[in-house]
Amino acid sequence: MRIGILALAVMGAILSVSPSGAQSGGNPKRGKVYAQQLCADCHAIDDVAAVSPNKAALPFSRAANTSGMTAIALSAWLQTIHPTMPNIMLNTDTADDIIAYIVSLRVHAH
Repeated sequence: MRIGILALAVMGAILSVSPSGAQSGGNPKRGKVYAQQLCADCHAIDDVAAVSPNKAALPFSRAANTSGMTAIALSAWLQTIHPTMPNIMLNTDTADDIIAYIVSLRVHAH
């Protein structure tokens, strides 16, 4: 699991150097609905659950709060085949909504 988190952090750091640091144009409310339908069997999808139903699946709140994690990095992560993850084909709008939802789970320091 540490390798997965490290891989996400590295990917986030690499992809965060894009000129825009672009954020997803998706809708986080729809993204939460899609996450409940498509992701919750394996991932802890909200900001309350710290442990995913599948212990190998990264909780969304941890992904959102990984240093350097951007919407672009999450997009790359969703488009990359993972041996432990089902090959779910998401259309662009659905992926953008899920990414917007994950990004909404970031803890913002005041």
